[in-house]
Amino acid sequence: RGGTLNTIATGLGIKGSPEELLSRLVIQYHEDLPFETKTVSLMKINENYGFIFGIGVVYNFLEAYYADGAPSPMEAATTLLRGVGSSIFNTQFSRDLFRRFEARVTVDGALWPYCNYSAIYGGTVNQIGFNFRTFYLVDQHPGTFHGIGFTMPPRNVLPYIPKMFLGKPSGCPTLLEAPMTHMRIELETALPHQVDGDMLPAATIYDISIGPTLTVLIP
Repeated sequence: RGGTLNTIATGLGIKGSPEELLSRLVIQYHEDLPFETKTVSLMKINENYGFIFGIGVVYNFLEAYYADGAPSPMEAATTLLRGVGSSIFNTQFSRDLFRRFEARVTVDGALWPYCNYSAIYGGTVNQIGFNFRTFYLVDQHPGTFHGIGFTMPPRNVLPYIPKMFLGKPSGCPTLLEAPMTHMRIELETALPHQVDGDMLPAATIYDISIGPTLTVLIP
């Protein structure tokens, strides 16, 4: 923990300030107490590794978040609320967030049926941020990542937000999701991407596979 949003730590059930976590670990070590551990897989995204990947809306949200001021939980919440409000009234901000792109997506050898998307993203921890348990399938299918793609315009997303928050199937007919070990995204036009909140350069092909498994201490 110690970053702006602590999404990865929250997804692993790690709670407390960096000082509190370190203190608990030191006490456990010196008192020879057993450590609680949890295993989590990384994703390999081209030549990078991480826990959360995204293009489209996921990247565009971070771009708006970093552009509006100094990164902070309050700034992130403000950007999210601004996006929700803009989606209700269909203003330019939400249209920019949800600008569509052409892509051919293959998942574990099977071609997804859509060729036009608003977002494609995936994760190996159940959280995507703000306690949204978007990647709930990783808890049910260890050794996979939860991949998602959708084609919805901004306003159409709103009815499905509660289920996305609770970590339940959205029931949305234009949202594709599955546990997977490999995803290949071939884009008509290069798009930038994000990995664990870091904004990274554009590419036309993203080859995403399940990576090594880590054992994490849970103080």
